[in-house]
Amino acid sequence: MPRADTIILLTRPRWLCLARAIWRSAINFGRTRDDLAEGCPERFDLDFYKWIWNFPRRSQKKIEEAMATLGAHATQTTITSDREGRIFLEQLDVTYP
Repeated sequence: MPRADTIILLTRPRWLCLARAIWRSAINFGRTRDDLAEGCPERFDLDFYKWIWNFPRRSQKKIEEAMATLGAHATQTTITSDREGRIFLEQLDVTYP
């Protein structure tokens, strides 16, 4: 964060994060997704689901403190929905060589 000029925080309801993780596991069960390391097939993982469910309680305060101190100099954007995410991406002025 100290070197960042922009910090984007994605916050979603934990029920939605959990539902999406379980859905990904069900749809891709036994296969290795493109965004996973080779040899790491998708599986149902109760410990991971618990980690997702407990994330806000365990980490939200730490994230807020880090953004207020380490990231205070940066432009901060919080995206709370798919719609906000799409609007944010559409507004980016990104050109690739």
